[in-house]
Formats: sequence, structure tokens, C-alpha cells
Amino acid sequence: MDNLQKKWGEKVMVKIVLDAGHGLSTPGKRTPSGESEWSFNDKVVLAAINKLREYENVDILRVDDPTGKTDISLNDRTNKANAFNADVYIACHHNANTGTWGPWTGIEIYTYDHPQANPKSEEIAKVIHPLVVKAVGIQDRGLKKQNFHVLRETSMPAILIEGGFMDSYIDINVMRDNSKLEAHGEAIAAGLVQYFGLKLKVAVKNYLSIGDTGKEVKQLQENLIKVGFKLDADSNFGPITENAVKAFKTSNGLLVDGLYGPATKAKLENAVKPKPIPKPTPPKGGTLYTVQVGVFSDKEHAERLVKELKSIGYSVYIIES
Repeated sequence: MDNLQKKWGEKVMVKIVLDAGHGLSTPGKRTPSGESEWSFNDKVVLAAINKLREYENVDILRVDDPTGKTDISLNDRTNKANAFNADVYIACHHNANTGTWGPWTGIEIYTYDHPQANPKSEEIAKVIHPLVVKAVGIQDRGLKKQNFHVLRETSMPAILIEGGFMDSYIDINVMRDNSKLEAHGEAIAAGLVQYFGLKLKVAVKNYLSIGDTGKEVKQLQENLIKVGFKLDADSNFGPITENAVKAFKTSNGLLVDGLYGPATKAKLENAVKPKPIPKPTPPKGGTLYTVQVGVFSDKEHAERLVKELKSIGYSVYIIES
């Protein structure tokens, strides 16, 4: 497929316009029970936007009023899309037949009915249509052509999706199911991902886990040793380190999953932070004298002396410097 990524390279910014048709108060655009078409269209568009934001090099413009309070004119919608220099325009709608409940059902996607219509519109429709039909799970009414304003007046490939009939006692069950509307929107996004060859954003890892190596792992291990765990500070996050992390998290009321993330790091660093030595209160009218005994490069030697002095009644502290 001759898509933008293949034609212009991996770094191209793909500009996508999404349009939830009509507005909350548009006359006539309602179910027989009074539900607004825009409220269904909006949920589909939001799901598509949220999914597309997981991908690199995507710029999204929504040309309807995201609050639904204003039914933006069709001219304003297409003018915004053209000024944005978009690569594709997706209009999301839901159909109606007689305005009273009936058995009609199905999804259809429209492209511009004109000999000079952009052929990429139909290419995109052919990718998105089966995904939406499968996600929503109602009848496939196929690809169709029409002279709709948003198809005719846009300078980029454009499609208009009718995601079922609002006056169908079959399709209304889908529209009232938020999970189906979300699946509808995500199917649109999946089709665009496929057509344009979009790549997922690289997630930033903010935790250490088994298999990690390096100085951050070594610092973790040294801190675990300081709070009493028996392990080597070898810079390798293996099963022993993972078990120590789990044990530390258990004793500190954290979720026990073996991951060393921000919450665990804060707890551990607080645990190894030198505690301030309480200043003795001198007896009334008296004076206190402090005696420093010994400076050691080996902590084990310092601890041995502390133990001996405490055994004969002295108050002794180790100060790390």
C-alpha cells in the first residue's frame, strides 16, 4: 500500500482529523427515545483519539465542538481540516431511517461520489470498514458513495462512517453499550495505524526488575544490605535481589510484585537515611561532655567497638561521614 510512512519515511507527522457529527442539540439527530446522536459519535471519537495518542508522529485535530454545545457548521469543519493540511478526515455518525423503532440494521462507510475523488479515500475505507464491523458486531452494509459536504469539500482523503441506525431496536443496544462504542473508536484507530504504518511510542521505564543491570541496581542492592538483607552488590538484578525487594515491600505495606519502582525507592531510601542523633539533655546546672573514640574505614570494626562499649553501659552511636 502506498501510504505516507512508506512514501515519505519513518519520521513524517501524520495529521488526522476526527469529526463527531452534529452537536448535542442538533434538531432531529436523536433516537426515538430522545438520545442525542452526537453523544454516541463523541464516545467513538474519544476512543479513537485516546488510542492514536499511543503512537508516534501523530497530530490530531478534532473539528466538532468537544463539549457538544455548538453544532459547528460543515463549512467551518472542512475549512479547519484544510487549513490543518490533514492527511485524512474521519467523520463519525450514526444513521436513522424513519425516526421510529424498526428492524433495519448495519454499518456503512461513505466516500465521495465523483470521478475525480481521491482514490486514497476508498483505500482507507477498505482498511477501516471490516475492523469496525467486526468490533461493533452488527450487519455489514458495505462501502458506499455519496456527495456529502465533508467528503466533497475536504482536500484530503475523507470517509464518513455510519455506525448503525439510531432508530433500530437492534443497533441501539450497541450504541447504549459504552464498551462497543469504545471498540468502534479503537477499530478506526487500528485501521489508521495499519494504513499509515504508525509505530507505538517507546514507554519510559521508571522501575527496576529482574534482568536489569548497572549502577542503579548496585545502589538498590547496597541499600538492601544496609537494612539487613544478605546479598551481593553485584549490579545484577537476579532472583535474590528480587526476593529481597519483595520482602522489603511486604514489611512496608507495599504491593508485592518484585518491581523496584518510585514508591519502593522512596521507602528504602528513607530507611537507610542516617537518623539524627538525639542531643542529650544536660542535667540542671550541669555540663555534658562528648567523647569521640576511633575512626574506622571498615564498618565491621566500628560495629564491634560499639558493641563492646554498649556492653559496659556507654551510650554509643556510629556516624557515617
